[in-house]
Amino acid sequence: MRKIMASLDIGYNSIKFIVTETSRNNVYVLSSSITPNDSYSLETGINLDILETLLKKIISDTEGKLGITIRKTILTIPTSSASFTVNYARTNIKNEEHLVSVSDVSRVVNLAGKNVIQENMELVNITPLYFILDNGQKTLEPVNTFSKTLEVKALVTSSLKSDIYRMIEVLEHLGVSVIDISYDEIGEYFNSRDEETDKSNGIIVDMGYLSTRVSLFNKGILVNTCDIKVGGLNILKDISYVYKVSLNTAKEIYNSLGVASTKNASNLEKIEIKDKNGDKVIINQYNLSEVIASRIKEILSMAKKQINTLTKRKISYIICTGGIANLRDFDLLCIDVFSKNVKVSHVSTIGIRDNRYASSYGLIKWYDYNAKLKNYDYSILSLEEQEEFSREEKETKNSSNSIIGKVFDYFFEN
Repeated sequence: MRKIMASLDIGYNSIKFIVTETSRNNVYVLSSSITPNDSYSLETGINLDILETLLKKIISDTEGKLGITIRKTILTIPTSSASFTVNYARTNIKNEEHLVSVSDVSRVVNLAGKNVIQENMELVNITPLYFILDNGQKTLEPVNTFSKTLEVKALVTSSLKSDIYRMIEVLEHLGVSVIDISYDEIGEYFNSRDEETDKSNGIIVDMGYLSTRVSLFNKGILVNTCDIKVGGLNILKDISYVYKVSLNTAKEIYNSLGVASTKNASNLEKIEIKDKNGDKVIINQYNLSEVIASRIKEILSMAKKQINTLTKRKISYIICTGGIANLRDFDLLCIDVFSKNVKVSHVSTIGIRDNRYASSYGLIKWYDYNAKLKNYDYSILSLEEQEEFSREEKETKNSSNSIIGKVFDYFFEN
């Protein structure tokens, strides 16, 4: 079975949608898109009708590009309303040998999620921290051990139902079912995951459009998070205020001339714009970088303070990510604030060389990781649809000796 998966990340500023194929531990991007999220405004929040129209076009365009029908997707949800609860549960091992089975593990883990979630919250995940056998021994792998009872200490995560259901309802109205949900920070983690992060405590600082999220991970498990209500929008507001331009014009200035640090900014690179009064204004890159760097430093410094409220333990790594990380020399400010144990997460996969894809791309890796643990295959396409998709690929390759054909050779024959 070809492991084809879709991942949808609905952010306040933009909507990211990717379709991938996973093969031999590599994730290949078949289609990707970033669309401005016109359904959201600061004054009224999310307009679900506009959101549905946007998603309908995004999905339709992707289907037309790939020649497939998309009926399933993974969905990211924000950690801003996440609740974390540590709970214990115990079950008896009922077989005569008292040999712990997979079903015993599944049963006790599910019990850990009972009666700990508030009525307005929805269960997102139950993560076992460790299991306890009847002799008091702690283990991460209880299957095939002997014990009369099995106890688990688990981290139970939940989120506001309103954050989840309204998105799912919009997608279901379009004929697309959500096969799994997870937090955007989980995606960010799996985008940067390595042996070090899986063995230690660390922080991910995600600089978003409306807020900056600081998340604590312990050996790959998201254990706590907090929101700072300052983000990319505040940078645009600063530019708008300093140069007396609209937010839309501020965004154009940011995209065309913006850099994160004054260190390598140029006095020679300039753009000419008109302010709100219609007067001409010449902006050079160095002066603009002073405005941008000042706000980014403030945000990173606020994030640094929040780390001390999340944990008193030693932090082995800090990963900075988010759309702002696309700015040139962003890493210089991160090192300046956090010291040298910080790194900037970059998405460098062919087809999505943009940090705004970090969450949606990382969640594909997260889903594949869980599928391997549970030993099951997956795909958003049925076997018949996969055969048709493969047939169309071969026709595309054989139609000419073009670069496209060579790309298909690389992705689907190797």
